[in-house]
Amino acid sequence: MSQQRDERIFGAFDSPQTAANVTGGSVYQIGNRDPRSGFILVDKHDNHFVYVHTSYSGYRDVAADVVGVKLSKTGDDADHAASREVEESLGNSYVLLARVPSAANRSAGTVEKLTSLDRKFNHASLAAHYGGGTGTATPLSQRQIQKLKGLKVSSYDNRNSTSADLTGDPDIQRALMLSADTQQRIKKLCGSKITSFSHSPETRVTPDATGIKGPWQRRQPVASATQPGRVKKP
Repeated sequence: MSQQRDERIFGAFDSPQTAANVTGGSVYQIGNRDPRSGFILVDKHDNHFVYVHTSYSGYRDVAADVVGVKLSKTGDDADHAASREVEESLGNSYVLLARVPSAANRSAGTVEKLTSLDRKFNHASLAAHYGGGTGTATPLSQRQIQKLKGLKVSSYDNRNSTSADLTGDPDIQRALMLSADTQQRIKKLCGSKITSFSHSPETRVTPDATGIKGPWQRRQPVASATQPGRVKKP
């Protein structure tokens, strides 16, 4: 029996290999950038999502390449869909890149930066270990989704529900750069295919000139795709 793939949109992964395993998609370098900078996930529906390393300082340039203009000129911010600090605390190193209306981004920031509310804002669901590896993958929470839709915190719906088809929502399409023109730009940015990367989150080093933490090494997969999944509580 083939492994069931998750249909949700994920705010963060610990590695590109986990992204491919969980979604059943493929992962590629972002152009000719250092492969540690981030990756492009192409899911089984041919949606292209961009993920950047939590310590990569050039994510605004990546967003400009996708949109075709600096987002600061459009009234939007290039932003991480999930809190980098919270994701790092869960072992995730790559966060979904988004364009968010500046007013909504500033409003959400007032909540995200309060340590006592970080987990409530960022995680409506658990970070989980999936079969086929030891990686973590965290789906977008409802609050993150509402930020991506351009809502301010005061307008959030606090009921615990999400849309079954987020990619069909025009505001989400815009935020995650899923329109036809931005998808074409992302396709052109796809560099070499990533086949087997492994990250050691326990090892922290001083950021180098690329502004990225953590060593990367190419290796062969060590886990069987038939291994049972486990759940890791954050």
